[in-house]
Amino acid sequence: MHELPLVFFTVLCQSAVGAFVVLLIAHLVGQMSSRQLAVGLFSAMCLFGVGLAIGMFHLGQLLRAFNLFAGIGRSPMSNEIAFSALFGSVGGLTALGLLTGKGSPSLLRTLAWVAAALGLAFVAAIPTVYQSETVAAWRTEYTWVVMLLTVLTGGGLIAAVLGAGKIGLWVSVTGMLLSLLIRPSYLSVLWQADHLLVAAQTVWFGMQILLLLAALVGALFTLQRGAPRSWIYGSMAAIVISEVLGRIAFYNLWAVAM
Repeated sequence: MHELPLVFFTVLCQSAVGAFVVLLIAHLVGQMSSRQLAVGLFSAMCLFGVGLAIGMFHLGQLLRAFNLFAGIGRSPMSNEIAFSALFGSVGGLTALGLLTGKGSPSLLRTLAWVAAALGLAFVAAIPTVYQSETVAAWRTEYTWVVMLLTVLTGGGLIAAVLGAGKIGLWVSVTGMLLSLLIRPSYLSVLWQADHLLVAAQTVWFGMQILLLLAALVGALFTLQRGAPRSWIYGSMAAIVISEVLGRIAFYNLWAVAM
């Protein structure tokens, strides 16, 4: 259970960044009103804050986080925390400004894109922490791919719930299809790295795939048939749980099963 804070930290924060970016794109192409954008961005930042708060439990003591800033530039974990702080600060203040109407809307929307860039830098920094020589199953290119796909799968559906509509759904569908396409080669690489630990994660990976398929079917049905909004909520819940299960299996490749 020791790694559960990291499970929720990575999944929720990566999904929140994805939702933040997708919401900005949806507004840029005229699919959302300015008010919807403000509420959506604020909600995405609240989700990011929840993920960040949960992740702090992994440090044991909150004050230890400040020690990590000393390694910025040379320590992957320090870089990750620095980018999370920057995105949380710029994104949070921008979203709050848009929500309350304080400040120039055009300036705030520009800052929102700066925050989006910081968020993507944060997401890209996370996999660097897991390029450890002592964990062969982590030190593969698939660690990058799987974590970046969470930005699309979770972020897209969360954005759809927050008002991005079809754009969010298509982003998530794209991510889910890519996730399914890479699954055989990903599991093959993991098997070669440590087949005993991978075999112990069969249930986690199996449940992840089943929920991923359920979310995909729900998203596609909504796009093609115009299903009730409850289908979007169901698909979002399914994909977030799916990502959590997959991330539990990922961390179990280093530790004993949770």
